Amino acid sequence: MKTTVLLSSALLGLFLAGCGGGGDSAGGGGPTKAVGAISRFGSVFVNGVEFDTRGTQVQMNGNPATEDDLRVGMVVRVDGLVSSNGVTGAAGRILFDHDLEGPVTSVADVAAGRLEVLGQTVLLDDLTVFESVTAATLAVGNIVEVSGFFDADGNLQARHVELKAASFDALAVKEIEVKGEIQGLDAESKTFAIGGLAVGFSAAEIHDGIAALADGLFVEVKSDRALTPAGLLLASRVELEERRIPAEEGLRVELEGLVTAFTSASAFEVNGHPVTTTNVTQFESGAAEDLALNARVEVEGTLDAAGVLAASKVSFRPARNVKVEAEVSAVDPDAGTVTVLGSSPGLMVQVDASTGIRDKRGHDRRFGLASLAVGDRVKVRAVLRDGQILAAKLERDDPREDGRVRLQARVDVDAAGLPLSADPFLQILGIRVDTTNAQFEGGGESPMNRADFFSALGPGVLVKADGVLSADGAILAREVELEGEDEREHQMERAFAFEMESEAR
Repeated sequence: MKTTVLLSSALLGLFLAGCGGGGDSAGGGGPTKAVGAISRFGSVFVNGVEFDTRGTQVQMNGNPATEDDLRVGMVVRVDGLVSSNGVTGAAGRILFDHDLEGPVTSVADVAAGRLEVLGQTVLLDDLTVFESVTAATLAVGNIVEVSGFFDADGNLQARHVELKAASFDALAVKEIEVKGEIQGLDAESKTFAIGGLAVGFSAAEIHDGIAALADGLFVEVKSDRALTPAGLLLASRVELEERRIPAEEGLRVELEGLVTAFTSASAFEVNGHPVTTTNVTQFESGAAEDLALNARVEVEGTLDAAGVLAASKVSFRPARNVKVEAEVSAVDPDAGTVTVLGSSPGLMVQVDASTGIRDKRGHDRRFGLASLAVGDRVKVRAVLRDGQILAAKLERDDPREDGRVRLQARVDVDAAGLPLSADPFLQILGIRVDTTNAQFEGGGESPMNRADFFSALGPGVLVKADGVLSADGAILAREVELEGEDEREHQMERAFAFEMESEAR
């Protein structure tokens, strides 16, 4: 079935204004469906596009809502128009539907970035936004709502986790939901599994879009009951969950997510939607050879007659190995820059429309760089690209009286690949670190002696420094830790440990 994007004449006027009042340039904008996580407000920013929301219809979990109900990190679909500049647009409709809502069933591995909800593995990282709770305060039995991207293994990479109630009994509306592929269907016992959850469907209403339940179907299961003592979910409704983006041939699509199926660099799926590339597809921050299962990407293109997304551009989302927590020493909203760790030399961070921006201190929904002041404490998660620090996430945090700062990145090296370090000093992103009074740790917080630490420094080695800032802009380290050379291992296993430490300190 074809779906047409409808917008009011007022929104059409806003779109034409964004285009300069004329038509689209070659490769320009037009009617668009954008799927991605909300990065900020003051309008709604999704996939680096600022969508004007005057007159926009908002729907959450099938119910009418307002923009004020949306939160940073929620994965939404925007039906609207994007101007030919590719960075502004107008939203006709914004749809949000959570991926999982139910009781936390395990927090045993939360420090390693793994949470279990309704028997489903939820992966946490430094872009996960927590609402009304922190990872450290989550408890078994808490009811949480999770929005994110499913990976190739059926795990849910969380972008937004919100505490809905302390327990099932405390829910105002008794309903829990889970999405995933049916596995181990047993027609005799009327049970199947989704991930680590057993589902009983003997009393469930089966949506008329499902001819017959079968293994491999991607469904949404709803229940108005708590889990049984044996951990069985008694379904009240089972309905087919359409993973493909509904749209007509030729419609422009911007799709953020994970590669969930991979045949080749010219035939793969993102979030369950088929994608194809050609010899004219542009690749950003990577190459076609980097496409693989669970790669994080944003794909732009148009849908062909078969509903396949023909990619004009594929952008990779590299590991965010630059992490800093410090006070703001300068901010330039017009240039989109924030400087931390002093001003000589200081560390300048670039913020753009794709940066997730959030106010954890004052909870201002429309918080932006114009709201920042010198002396405000911020947490930044960023990537280093062409010598520039590009922020993926920036949060204003509560102030610290002890003056502690934290910095993590690759150790600086010279042209020959030798570290710009000489005991007791090392250098990270141009910031001098004095380790005279520091404790040394290897990966996994194992103690390390000074000589072994300095001998292990080299190209690609990540170092985390924790201390206070001196008058001349150096970090007087209390602790320094080697984070390892394997970026993927660090990203998957160590990144969230940094977040947990931040919440605890």
